[in-house]
Amino acid sequence: MLKGKIAIVTGGGQGIGKHAAKTLAENGVKIAIADINQETAEKAAAELSAFSETTAVALDVRNEDDVRRTFDTIAEKFGGIDILVNNAGIVPHFRWGSPLWPHISDMPLEFWDRVIRTNLYGTFFCTKHAIPHLKNRNGGHMINLYGGGGTKPPGALTYMVT
Repeated sequence: MLKGKIAIVTGGGQGIGKHAAKTLAENGVKIAIADINQETAEKAAAELSAFSETTAVALDVRNEDDVRRTFDTIAEKFGGIDILVNNAGIVPHFRWGSPLWPHISDMPLEFWDRVIRTNLYGTFFCTKHAIPHLKNRNGGHMINLYGGGGTKPPGALTYMVT
């Protein structure tokens, strides 16, 4: 049922996104690994090419124009988009190596903004620009992933609101 479908997996270069992409690829889905890190995306796409046709694209989900252009390019390359896996996200203490999450009273606006723009705006932009492609295919699937990182660390307000 999935064989021949086309999926974009944001944040697909590593972790949960890479595992989601692998599962789809193993089921015959053509995969576009979209990651902010081109090298990471290329490495994951190369590994998954043993299972299905793959491509790697650099994508900053915080940039709406980048999302629109990237989705249009992927749809043109593969002939459409059937599945969007919204996985790109930041868990700040993992990404930036901070030993503790900043308390809200000590949190720099840049820290807050980067998480919000990636985790919320990124999901919004990707959903918005996937919809026309899914409609062109008479439907499809959108999967929004959450890693659960906001459930444990004290002071994780930034992540929990996303």
